[in-house]
Amino acid sequence: MDEMIGSGELIVPKAGPKPTRTISTENLAMIFESIERIEGWTGSMCRGMCAMYFASGLRPSELRLAEYNDLDLKKEKIFVSNPKGKSNCATKVWVDFIRQDMLPLMRYDKERAECLRENGFREAKYLFPNLHWHTGHYSENSFRKVARHISAEAGVDFSLKMFLATLCNLTVNGDLSRLPAMSVQTR
Repeated sequence: MDEMIGSGELIVPKAGPKPTRTISTENLAMIFESIERIEGWTGSMCRGMCAMYFASGLRPSELRLAEYNDLDLKKEKIFVSNPKGKSNCATKVWVDFIRQDMLPLMRYDKERAECLRENGFREAKYLFPNLHWHTGHYSENSFRKVARHISAEAGVDFSLKMFLATLCNLTVNGDLSRLPAMSVQTR
């Protein structure tokens, strides 16, 4: 069979695109309730990550690699300094927090400052600083580990990238006139 595939006699169809997964409103509520129960630095990260992902529509790597100076809570914006495809044609851009209901959860800024102080740091470059690793930021796997912690606490199976799809779905659902604005938001 391998010979037939190699010679082109047998063409094996490629799998189609995976369906876009979103988080139901019930599960979203369970996630946001559960992150309030998680204590310490992990809890602070959970609250900050979930609130910022869901409020802005950032992709997992865009928030994971965000620098502290990229966050402007007064203007309710975050600068995407590491956009997806940045080596190609992606543009660095400011993105609004469009979910105002997430702003109270953005107390992460204060919790971050407290964590830095407790660990003997005056400042750190990254918005989500890894104080124990030479890069100064968390790896992709470490962020996924935090997401799995939230998932276990909430009893909801989800991934961080589902926040973007969920934000788009809830924003546009029932009002397709919002689609162009959502497209700009998610670049």
